[in-house]
Amino acid sequence: MTRCGNRPVFALTLAALLLAATAASAQIINDPTGQPAIQLRAQPSYYVWVDASGWHVRWTAIVPAIFSGTITSDGEIRDLQRAGGGGASWLTRLDNQRVAFGTPGGFGATQGFDFRATGSNVTLALLVNGRAASSSQVFVGRLSQNPPGVPFALRANAWLALQGAREPELSEIERPVDR
Repeated sequence: MTRCGNRPVFALTLAALLLAATAASAQIINDPTGQPAIQLRAQPSYYVWVDASGWHVRWTAIVPAIFSGTITSDGEIRDLQRAGGGGASWLTRLDNQRVAFGTPGGFGATQGFDFRATGSNVTLALLVNGRAASSSQVFVGRLSQNPPGVPFALRANAWLALQGAREPELSEIERPVDR
């Protein structure tokens, strides 16, 4: 028999996946653009926004807390990158459209990750200490909007949705020649 030293991580991942399964009924916030004011609050908090460089997810806490969840897109998720004070302890691509993340005991510093998506809709199932975050713990876009519930969906403007698409490189034959 094998012991699983990461049993809490497995349980949190399973809980996040179950939350993601309910995301189909999530309400959409139409303007997640611009960074919300990030600050240490009395309760653990998430901050989510999109800009020309992609999507951003951050969290803060003044006491030890476990942040985890899943991100799902209607397009491909790419260019995952840890950000802030160490970022997510684990950041896993489940497939081209889903990512799971988690960090045990993160507090004090702002942590998180960034990504790009080729679709325009992103659904977030966010957990704090293994339970769905309350909407009062989530701040979206420059207006620091609270979603109506968790999980929730965000829609980027059309020009931001294209930020995940890369320009094709010109081959040597197509490249203009300076003469």
